[in-house]
Amino acid sequence: MIVNTNKRPLTKLYSDDGFGTTFIIPKDVKNNALLGHLEKGVLYLNGEVNEEMAEYVRDALMLLTFEPPPNGELLVKITSPGGSAAAGFEIHDLLMLFYLETGIKVRGLVIGEACSAAAMFLLQGCIIRQATENTTIMCHNCLSVGVITEHNIKSLGWRTKIIRELENVKEKAVTVLTRRTGKTEREVLKMLAHEKFMTAKEALEFGLLDGVLGFSFKDEKEHEERPQRRKMKKATHEVTE
Repeated sequence: MIVNTNKRPLTKLYSDDGFGTTFIIPKDVKNNALLGHLEKGVLYLNGEVNEEMAEYVRDALMLLTFEPPPNGELLVKITSPGGSAAAGFEIHDLLMLFYLETGIKVRGLVIGEACSAAAMFLLQGCIIRQATENTTIMCHNCLSVGVITEHNIKSLGWRTKIIRELENVKEKAVTVLTRRTGKTEREVLKMLAHEKFMTAKEALEFGLLDGVLGFSFKDEKEHEERPQRRKMKKATHEVTE
């Protein structure tokens, strides 16, 4: 758990399902341990997409406007199961505005997973979109808006309002995704309806990513190069003879 200089915990428990999913909330970015990463141009977005995350992004980008990243690029590392569409749209617009106002490129890197609002809005708000090779990407239609009560369920006016709000969210999501993927509205709507979990490679092919980061080790490269070296020696020997 990260704590500030006043020893107050900055980790908020927002899940009641017993699993305890959390999002780290730096109330004062300058007095938080994440400041070191932020000064190097790395912004971590981990956990549920909610208003606290949007508040953190707002404060962090305000700081980076006056103290730009040393390499001229902001790296946003995303690991999130999704969350609020409203907070997702806000973060998307904040990242876009940051690039337009400062000229600093925003590169998003998904590690592990980016589902729902994280894939549709956080990631798509980055100018360059990447993911590690074992990442899972998922987009779908908005499932609910607001808090459902027994009174609301019985209210015809409330149901009409919710349907209208869901349609508005879908329309905005389709606008974002068609612009970033290059797909048609029909293709995007079909993808959202199927709620498909995609590998990084599949997300790249659909246009949700610009690149996939793979991993290789020096020993593996040497192992692959050795047979090639033996073949080259044999061929050279045959030519000489």
